[in-house]
Order: sequence, then C-alpha cells, then structure tokens
Amino acid sequence: KSSSSYGFSLRSVKGEHGLFMTEVIQGGVADRAGVCVNDRLLEINGENVEGGTHDQVVEKIKLAGSSIMFLLVDQETDRHYQSKHMKMGAWLATTKYLPHKPRVVNLTKGPDGYGFLLREEKNLSGKAIIGHFIKDIDKGSPADRSALKEMDRLIAVDGKSVDGFSHEQVVNKIRQSGNTCSFLVVDKDTDQMYEQGKVPPMLPLEDMEDSNSPPSYTEAINLPVPVKPSTLFQPRRAELKPKLCRMERTSTTYGFHLNGIQGLTRQYIKGG
Repeated sequence: KSSSSYGFSLRSVKGEHGLFMTEVIQGGVADRAGVCVNDRLLEINGENVEGGTHDQVVEKIKLAGSSIMFLLVDQETDRHYQSKHMKMGAWLATTKYLPHKPRVVNLTKGPDGYGFLLREEKNLSGKAIIGHFIKDIDKGSPADRSALKEMDRLIAVDGKSVDGFSHEQVVNKIRQSGNTCSFLVVDKDTDQMYEQGKVPPMLPLEDMEDSNSPPSYTEAINLPVPVKPSTLFQPRRAELKPKLCRMERTSTTYGFHLNGIQGLTRQYIKGG
C-alpha cells in the first residue's frame, strides 16, 4: 500500500446476506489488488466471515496487521455457485491477482547431479516437518543456471505435492524422475503470503495448467473439426472462480470506514 487508503469501505445493507464491495477507488490499493465493485467478501486471512457481524468483521480487519488477504467472489460467479448449492472456498480460487507466485523450475541433471542440497527443516519440537529447502547451490551447476534460489521451499516434484514427505521420500521422488525433473518452489515472501491466506501453494499450479497453452501434437490431431462461428467475434466465457486479493498497509490506518446496520450480517466495502 502506497497511500493512506486502501480505496474501499465496508457497510451493511438491510435484508441481504453477505459482505460486499462498493465504490472501489480506481487506481487505489484495492483496485490494483483486483477488488471490484459488488464483489462479495468470503474470507479474511483464510477465515470465513460470511456470517460475521459488523463488529466482528471490523475487529478481524483491525487485527490483520500490516497486510490483509481477502477471498472475494463477483456477482456472476456468486449466482452460479449458489444456483448449484455449492460452497465456495479458497481451494476454488484464482490466484492471478496475487503479487507473488510460486515458480516452476525445470532441471536437467549434469555430470555431478543437479548441484544443490535439500535440507529438511522441522518445528521447534522436532516432530513436524516445516518443509524441504534448497541449500548450497553449486556455482555453474544446473541448479545455479536455473531459477532456483537459496532457501526456496520445495512444494512439488513433477507436479506432485511433497507436503508431508520425509527427506528420504522427497529424494527418492527426485531420483525417480531420471535425468530431468520439474520443481514447484516458493521463496520466503511467497510462502508467507500463501500461509497468510491459508492457501496451499499448489493452487496456482492449477491456474498455470488452465492457461491457454497450445495443445500437444497428440491432442491436436484428435481435436474435433471446429464449427464455423456464427459471428465475427465470440468472446471466450471467463471461468467462474472466486479470487484471492492481497493488500499491504504502510501507514497507521487502513484508509476505509465501516458503517453498518446493527444486528445484520451483510456488509459492503465502499471507496473512501
């Protein structure tokens, strides 16, 4: 956040259920984070607030610290999921608005291996594994020439999560890949951001896989003959997903005001 305002505020509306955004300031912090007018607020820092009172939501925002992450849903997506009686959560969300992304690193083994050490770190009790971290990257090695960085945390090998794996299991997984393997890794800032929203770092991998990458040769030759469009231009319908939006506060105030109707649970965020 670069100014004293996030560019939205929160208010309640009588007779409706939920928390909604309104009057988002163009070019403001909220706008740049992907927040749109009439987005409904589902979660704050990974905690569901759909049934929260005005005071409860205000308190959660005050306790958020210097940054905050929202899970939001736009009106069309909201109607779609409600019509199917489906619950929405971060596991369904797009991460395209988040400032940090996990990185996919493809490696080809050299004469001396990949050129890094993998270190397992545990919590203070020594019972729970925090993660597996890239260490001691050899200069000029395949790891050094790739996008790997010291203390990157390894999230997945060849698209498969290694969460909960022991050191030996991760090493075996890498060995089974042969001479080439693909890592999904996060640096410290990215790791902390996803932890803040209680979102698995594997989630953005689905966004990457959902992107408009060209089909493989096998896929292409099996594609049906395209039907001639009835109009000159037919826009592709956007996929309906909730979205994660993160904002950072650098001043002493969040820069929005909250005014609610006592006893009701619907709250809107409006510019101010």
